[in-house]
Amino acid sequence: MLQGKFSFQVARSTAFVSAVVSASVLLQPGPARAQSLRETLELTHTTNPVLRAQRAGLEATSELLPQARAGLLPKVNAQAGVTQVLSSTFETPPQDAGQGSSDTADPAAQIFGAFAGNGSDQTTSAAVEAQQPLFQGFRNINNIREARSRISEAQADLIATEQQILAEAAAAYFSVVTNEQSVRASEGTLRALDGQLKAAQARFEAGQGTRTDTAQAQARYAGAEADLIRARSDLAAARKQYERIVGQMPMTLEAEPTLPALPDSMDMALQTALSNNPQLLAAFARLEAAGYNLKSARGLLAPTVTANARYQYAEGQFIEGDTSENSSIGAQINIPIFQGGQTYSAIRQARAGEKAERFSLDATRRSVTEQTQVAWERVVSARAAFEASQQTVVANEVALRGLELENRVGQRTTLDVLNGQQELLAARLGSYQARERYQLAVFALMQAMGTLDVQALNISSSGE
Repeated sequence: MLQGKFSFQVARSTAFVSAVVSASVLLQPGPARAQSLRETLELTHTTNPVLRAQRAGLEATSELLPQARAGLLPKVNAQAGVTQVLSSTFETPPQDAGQGSSDTADPAAQIFGAFAGNGSDQTTSAAVEAQQPLFQGFRNINNIREARSRISEAQADLIATEQQILAEAAAAYFSVVTNEQSVRASEGTLRALDGQLKAAQARFEAGQGTRTDTAQAQARYAGAEADLIRARSDLAAARKQYERIVGQMPMTLEAEPTLPALPDSMDMALQTALSNNPQLLAAFARLEAAGYNLKSARGLLAPTVTANARYQYAEGQFIEGDTSENSSIGAQINIPIFQGGQTYSAIRQARAGEKAERFSLDATRRSVTEQTQVAWERVVSARAAFEASQQTVVANEVALRGLELENRVGQRTTLDVLNGQQELLAARLGSYQARERYQLAVFALMQAMGTLDVQALNISSSGE
């Protein structure tokens, strides 16, 4: 009987190990190569609709620069027109009967009388006018600089969005891997409990066991079935989340993706964050833009100088067949004296806006510092917890083997073995979750430092 139990346990252990090995083989590179974390992030970076919308927004913001540059360039307008006279009357003033001499006639009557009956019914004209701003109180220069700062802000916002989406994609990747391994571990435990239940029933039927042993095995088996159902449900939810972020359902994923290398100390991580964090870069850009906006507002108090040139051609203005041409060039200066207080109000508004952005920059710097320090501490603690969980798994595997051997010689009860299996399952699930927390902590630190991108995964390091 003891030999039969031992053979059954060996077969169960062999089946479990074979299942684990088969799952591991599926995750190894080969003809059906597993999808890597880098490939997942590249796909997300290309197809995610949130990122595509943010890139389109950056393109729209980039048009601020050519619009601002247009203020330095000349403006040329062309005009053309045709006028058709529908009706026209002209009467000369009556002449004095006693003054028959033409020398004494009204000069106006002579001039307009000459044109009487010869007026043009249609007038055609065309003109070209050009204006070139010469001095605008440096507002155009400051507007160009502000536009560049706004574009830099939009670029930093895009990087921040990219990092957030990549972090979400990585989290979805890790969640799928963790839940897949949890399902496999739950399936293995269910098979082991099935063997324990059958063995307990056989011992009871042979008169060597009790109904209590059978009931305990049945209870644990039912609980394992419920755990497996929950694990599969969690896996389905994780796969749906992956599809939403990445754009396709996950296939076979690498169980141990390569993690990028991290700085050697918190100070190095903090220094990197203060130089590269996109939220901080965006805050710097907003402060610069507010400063240029203030300078542009002050330029409203300065005089403006504009040069202009005009050429005009017309036909039939006075009599049919006549033509005229004229051209002019000049300059105009405009000095603001009183604008109802609007200019000074705009300056005060711009000054307050710059002050607000300065305070916002200080707040962002403090927030980035806190995020980096907290992320660093979480990496350290998560790494320690993951290493401890791996040792816990090894210890529980050794303990379970000992319990099974002692159970065969009657030194341990069936409940002891069931408890050992339950503890081993809990240790494995805890190890998977601890690894996921460590991976997420690494990516959170990279996001805080501003170094989370697809290229960062080129580093062949396990992140240890």
